[in-house]
Amino acid sequence: MHPQFSLQHSLSISLVLTLAITGCQSPGPPDRSAIHQGISRAEVIQLLGAPTSKSAMVKQTESIWGPQEAWWHEVSMGDSLEIWSYTFPGEGTFDVYYIRQSESVSDTSFTPEGVVYEAQ
Repeated sequence: MHPQFSLQHSLSISLVLTLAITGCQSPGPPDRSAIHQGISRAEVIQLLGAPTSKSAMVKQTESIWGPQEAWWHEVSMGDSLEIWSYTFPGEGTFDVYYIRQSESVSDTSFTPEGVVYEAQ
């Protein structure tokens, strides 16, 4: 075997293996920190994928317990909220809120796995 052919052959195999391993790595978990007020529903889907679940509610109380407390006072009584929930195993649930059928994100909240909020 010719020494130069052997070296070229080895480099080619190394390059192919490196590309195959790198190309097969799965991307990291979705980056929920990229989701903020004002981005569109399409951008949310592009960044996080389809939600784990969707739900809806109407604000009927002045108070709420949980991570929504920070912005709940900005929601008017009777406003409708559409909630897209994303479950991050081992971390918790990330909720994206659309108020009054908004086409862009109104707010978000994150509830760590295992945390339960109860009214006092």
